[in-house]
Amino acid sequence: MLPKAITHFISSKILFGESLDERIEKIREAGFPLFTFPSDATERLICEPELLPQVLQKAERCRLEFVDAHTPCSSNQWMLNCGDPEQRKNMLEGFARALEFYPDFGIQRAVIHVGNSDHYHEHGKDLAWARDLTCDALDRLLPVAERNNIIICIENTLFDTDTASELLFYLSKYPSKYLKVCYDSGHANAMEPAPWKTSDQMQDWIQARWKPLVQFEENALEKLLPHVVTCHLHDNHGTHDEHLIPGTGTINWDKCFATLATAPNLQSLQDESHWPTDIERDIAFWNKYL
Repeated sequence: MLPKAITHFISSKILFGESLDERIEKIREAGFPLFTFPSDATERLICEPELLPQVLQKAERCRLEFVDAHTPCSSNQWMLNCGDPEQRKNMLEGFARALEFYPDFGIQRAVIHVGNSDHYHEHGKDLAWARDLTCDALDRLLPVAERNNIIICIENTLFDTDTASELLFYLSKYPSKYLKVCYDSGHANAMEPAPWKTSDQMQDWIQARWKPLVQFEENALEKLLPHVVTCHLHDNHGTHDEHLIPGTGTINWDKCFATLATAPNLQSLQDESHWPTDIERDIAFWNKYL
């Protein structure tokens, strides 16, 4: 059965002074009262912890109810496999700080990226080196997550560092209820093989992160299903990360939701589409399936 917890991403600007976006009211009126705490808002609170009281007040005043969050992911310095010593120190301290303040917002799950593969290529290292760095980060962060009752959700993206097979390595090494998966439908669709799809058809920035060619992987959802606790749901046409409203790309949503309905640990579904101009279509999609 699919969970009733559907969360929508919002602009971080709303938490730092701007008035409430009318789209949020439309989402609420449609019966979706939950939201995802944005990554850039997390980053700002990590860097400016003195803002936490006023952001908590703003969230309460605007009736913003959060159950999911995304940690910073704007650059390699925010990846678990970050190798630069100073950046790594800041990343680990920052993520620990976020895991400490997330419960103040009611957040139960935090999505964290393992890291981009271009990072280890730049250092002249290999995947094993990046994997060791990720394990070191999890060694340090999982006790913080457990102490605060927050599930760290590692996400399948578009690189060899976080394919479904790679994520399964970490889940096997750390059999903890505080380490699970955020399944990303758009990333899985881009990495799914197809008879017509070749490496050179992928968006340039995706190609650049694979050496020598993009290696596609099928059935990511089926592989990760026992560990999936939340999802980033958005659409694309199979070659890059468009973040389209579900139903406007090439994902087979009937199949996707039928599979998700069998996930034993699924707790929430996150709408990660860009919906600034067509909120009605977004709402219609969710009403069709839920």
